[in-house]
Amino acid sequence: MRSDLVDPTVHLLVNPASRRGASDASAVRDQLVSSGHKVERIEADGPADVSAAILRAEPTRVIAVGGDGLVHHALPALVEAQIALGIVPSGTGNDFARALGLPKKRTSAVARSVGRTTAVDLLKVDHGDGLETFVATSVTAGFSGRVNATANARDFPRGQLKYTVASLIELRRLEAFDLTVDRLEDGGVGTRGAESAPCAFFAVANTRFFGGGMAIAPKAEATDGLLHLTVVDGVPAWKLALVLPSVFVGQHVRHPRVSERSGTRLELDHDQDVWADGELIGAGKMAVSVVPTALSVGAF
Repeated sequence: MRSDLVDPTVHLLVNPASRRGASDASAVRDQLVSSGHKVERIEADGPADVSAAILRAEPTRVIAVGGDGLVHHALPALVEAQIALGIVPSGTGNDFARALGLPKKRTSAVARSVGRTTAVDLLKVDHGDGLETFVATSVTAGFSGRVNATANARDFPRGQLKYTVASLIELRRLEAFDLTVDRLEDGGVGTRGAESAPCAFFAVANTRFFGGGMAIAPKAEATDGLLHLTVVDGVPAWKLALVLPSVFVGQHVRHPRVSERSGTRLELDHDQDVWADGELIGAGKMAVSVVPTALSVGAF
């Protein structure tokens, strides 16, 4: 075994429910072994067991073969034990990998996953009942959350097109909800008071993309020490349909019914289900804060 490897032994984490992930994992393992690594497999019984399975394995580096959801479920263990993460994108959206500039080609992504690491920020959601959730990409609710739910329930089509189909379905039943944003802290300069308005959807972002490549927060970087709030006001379905295509290139923020702000912590009050990294994490009132340099990723 080569002695110059950053982590001679790596642990492979695969989404147990993903047929594509299981298929890709075999090729990833072969490439890692051929480059001199000892590879061990982390066995999880399901999403709820991912973090515990990582801690049981006691790895120094985890290579996640999957998408944003798999990374999401791994975050508690990675943060707690300060374990380095490598990502080989093999999911539906892959927005975290996209934001970090990871290669789409599997062989290139594997090589990057075991390279030198860089510390990136995460978001932390405080649900108000002692429960906290770490988030890699964004926290979102409203129309975008319902699109997430509809997309997750569909087996076809695959990839980003799944979100497009889900968006068309959810536009037909679009409803605004009341959103209150309170205590938006801007990193030491001051705190803004409560602001309430009808809302179609919002996103609190750590990185630029959500929904399979939509640039919902075009200014967001995983290393800027900030969270980025984008709010789309309550608008008719036809008007939201006109705005949505511009989200892919980040031009939606020019629309007068779209606002964007940044800070380090905020509180949100509403009655919607909340989604993060493509996973349902709760509902209603919660606080979101940025945790600088919380995760080490083999990404640069």
